Amino acid sequence: LRARLSDAKFFYEQDRKCSFDFWVEKLKGVVFYSGLGSLFDKSLRLEKICSEIISLLTANDRDSGFNRPGLLKECSRASFICKCDLVTDLVVEFPELQGFVGREYAKEKGENPDVAEAIFEHYLPRYAQDILPETGAGSILSIADKLDTIAGMFIAGNIPTGSEDPFALRRKASGIILTSLGKDYNLDILKVAGFAAGLFIESFEFKNCDANSVAQDVSDFIFARYRSRLEKASRRTDLFDAVRETGCSSIRELDLRYRSLEDYIRARKSILALSEPLTRCKNIIKGKTFSDISRTLLKDDAEISLFETLLEKEKLLSEYLKENRFDEALQELEDFAGSVNLFFDRVLVMEKDENIRSNRINIIHRCTQLYYNIADFSRIL
Repeated sequence: LRARLSDAKFFYEQDRKCSFDFWVEKLKGVVFYSGLGSLFDKSLRLEKICSEIISLLTANDRDSGFNRPGLLKECSRASFICKCDLVTDLVVEFPELQGFVGREYAKEKGENPDVAEAIFEHYLPRYAQDILPETGAGSILSIADKLDTIAGMFIAGNIPTGSEDPFALRRKASGIILTSLGKDYNLDILKVAGFAAGLFIESFEFKNCDANSVAQDVSDFIFARYRSRLEKASRRTDLFDAVRETGCSSIRELDLRYRSLEDYIRARKSILALSEPLTRCKNIIKGKTFSDISRTLLKDDAEISLFETLLEKEKLLSEYLKENRFDEALQELEDFAGSVNLFFDRVLVMEKDENIRSNRINIIHRCTQLYYNIADFSRIL
């Protein structure tokens, strides 16, 4: 032990003679992964991904402080130097100190305290039950770093199969989920994954890669970890599938929808008030094409009533969803069932007049989209 401590002291003294600029230069010679550039290239990508994340978070929640000028600056600096400790003598000798060393060296060299903390926090969480990032810069950089690695590995063909996961991508996906939920980030994972994939495709030779396709695969992979967590906790996965079927790609929003559905079913013991009318709608519109609804083609009292109720519910749900009031949104959809069922009971959808028939199909399609604001309830068992 004494010899190890002596070695650590020696390496620490050697590192103190170096600057971050020196270490950044060394990162250019360290390969991130074959065909995916160096750690220096990764640091440049992280800066861009962090900026994109902040932009998306700000757009979703303008009053949250994501547009604080200092946050972008902190993320930019932390991105640029967060991998530097990997080439320090101390971490080369003691790899388990990565992050810790970077934080302490940043403090010693007068970096912004939040930048120093972000260097450590961007590795979090490192294992199950580990602590989560606390600073804004650390949380955003943590998500960016993990997304960058997952996107890069998917592009390179290193997709986990079975029990094989040599790059710990599942753990990184779980880290993204936990950090997003822990910080209450309403972040569109599909959009960020597409942005991250695009950076690789622009910079390296991946001519046959499509950023949108990679983004969908990465997003599905990350949300599969959420589903896996539900399975391990013996919670209902059909509710997850119902929400994901609508294309929801925000972890926080999916989590809120899922919990609201759990509460709804727990209170009512049934989902039929939501699933039955939606199933009727889906059966009618399957394979059809759609256009705008024409008010002048509304003839029957039941279809006029349905259309007016639909407009009212669309407005209410828009307000509720902005405020994450999913319980109230579910109640509105439950109340909507009466109008849908009355329409089907009294109106002949497949009217001989093609224009009237198409208009009724368009109304039913809009009803389906209203339900899809929460979930595809027809998938719930």
